[in-house]
Amino acid sequence: MDEGNRTYKRYQGLMKNIRSYCREYCDYTGIHGFKYFGERRSLCENLVVCIGVIYKTYIKWQFSPVIVNFATEEKNIYQIPFPAVTICHEVKISREYFNYSKNLKAIADGETLSPENLKKLQYMSLLCSEGKTHYDKIPKINITDDDFYNFLDKGSAEFFDKCIWMGNVYPCYEIFYPIITDEGLCFTFNMLNKEDFCRDVEMPQPVNQKYQQMYKSRKVEDWTIGYGYGDLAGVDTYPRRALLAGSTNALIVNLNVSMADLDYAFIVAISPTEIITSDDVKEYSVSKRKCFFQSEKRLKFFKYYTQYNCKLECLTNITLKICGCVAFYMPHNLDMAGLQHSINTENNKRDNFDSRLKCDCSPMCASVEYNVEITEIDYDWYKEFESLGYGKMDDEE
Repeated sequence: MDEGNRTYKRYQGLMKNIRSYCREYCDYTGIHGFKYFGERRSLCENLVVCIGVIYKTYIKWQFSPVIVNFATEEKNIYQIPFPAVTICHEVKISREYFNYSKNLKAIADGETLSPENLKKLQYMSLLCSEGKTHYDKIPKINITDDDFYNFLDKGSAEFFDKCIWMGNVYPCYEIFYPIITDEGLCFTFNMLNKEDFCRDVEMPQPVNQKYQQMYKSRKVEDWTIGYGYGDLAGVDTYPRRALLAGSTNALIVNLNVSMADLDYAFIVAISPTEIITSDDVKEYSVSKRKCFFQSEKRLKFFKYYTQYNCKLECLTNITLKICGCVAFYMPHNLDMAGLQHSINTENNKRDNFDSRLKCDCSPMCASVEYNVEITEIDYDWYKEFESLGYGKMDDEE
């Protein structure tokens, strides 16, 4: 009998310890709802509370299954491509080639322009907002032909003086590629070759190929948009990359400007931010993770998916659907809009991303963003000339 009591007491002590350990585990475990099992409640009450918490967590997981974690890990600057830098001249067309203000005032005063000047005025009205106040007096054109690009090319003002990359001086038109934007003719540094990012569509470009012949085109070398540079990528790989931070490893551009602008210099500080997403996230649908991997969404005009490319393509398709043509700076294989449709195009820009259009341009799951900070400083151009020896020569004389 005594042996039986001792066995029973040992059993009671064991069960007490197990309950104590279970309560302690439930208090500290990270499993949702388990802490309620450890509380001194009835089993039915514990089950109801546990199921309610788990259900609430499940609903939250359905809407936000992906956790964004901001790591503080730094990356070497040479592992990230130098950004594509686009420079546009404030003067769309040189005054010597076509005096826009003079001809705009003339037509506003009711004067008759020559056919050639009238056509150039129509072209300029696509670029300059000042002409919008006189749209009713400028004859409309429905379609813009290739002569418009020829007009931009021939009338472009020379504004490059000297270009320095990684401490080496280059002819500017060898490393800056001419492109057409909504600002007119611009030039881009470190731009991918058209065949590397565009499909079989017509991209806006100057007609007479003047700048394309000067530009030294390069193909992508040992780099992909999804995985970056390969281990065997050299110093002079493409797209270009800076090996170190600082002005000596950056892009320096001197422009042909007026004497009044020589008192200022602009410094652009770029801070890249890389977003990396685990491949495990691919198991979730796009509607849940709210981002696209590179191979998941195919664009009509571009080989690579980016949110900007998607929005530009969406705007192009909307403009084509409404107007039957596209703006001169958009990728196209159809007619380009003239002055007749330019107002509709601008309105589409403002209204194209409302809920009914469904562009579906989610961000990329893996991307590099460049945060830009522009600083204006006083530029002592006299000391610059003196450092080149001009001031010393004057003193010796």
